[in-house]
Amino acid sequence: FFEIFKRRSDPESKVIFEIKDSNGVTCNNTYDILEVGRKYYQELFSDKNLSPNPELEEQFLECVKCVPIEYLDMLKSPISMQELYDTVHSFKKGKSPGPDGLSIEFYCTVFSIIKKDLLQVMNNFFDTGFIPAKFKVGFMKLIPKREPLDEIGNYRPINLLNVDLKIYSKILCSRMKPILSYVLHESQF
Repeated sequence: FFEIFKRRSDPESKVIFEIKDSNGVTCNNTYDILEVGRKYYQELFSDKNLSPNPELEEQFLECVKCVPIEYLDMLKSPISMQELYDTVHSFKKGKSPGPDGLSIEFYCTVFSIIKKDLLQVMNNFFDTGFIPAKFKVGFMKLIPKREPLDEIGNYRPINLLNVDLKIYSKILCSRMKPILSYVLHESQF
């Protein structure tokens, strides 16, 4: 978010010196602009008080099929070195790193050195179900999605996460992909 506020002397940058909040009030100092962004996205992503719908839950459970036992065994098995290697080397290159500053290129370059330790970390996450908070920290970045750029609602937030968490998430997603047809209704994928 801070990168939006570049120096005024750079005529090529798309700099924002003022922004309108959701009520149309224009703010033009850094503190107020940041506060508008914080409030807008806090409200946008806050928990909504949804009342449970037992009828909908029952309909959902009727659609879910049983997952075959061979898939359950695969889901429960420890992460293999081959699975880790394939995942690390499957990422697109040139993406921004997360807060720790380590890119996927780093992991690919030093994989032969860190592979045993990385596998141990991934399997520890998997076995315990616990991921330390420092692995889940991310940088929020706002990307303009449409004009006018002086309205806070015209930005899309993305979260830059650490690559090690992305690796773990991708391993889990790859494992779950074959069973989606058993746990999701056909209209969901």
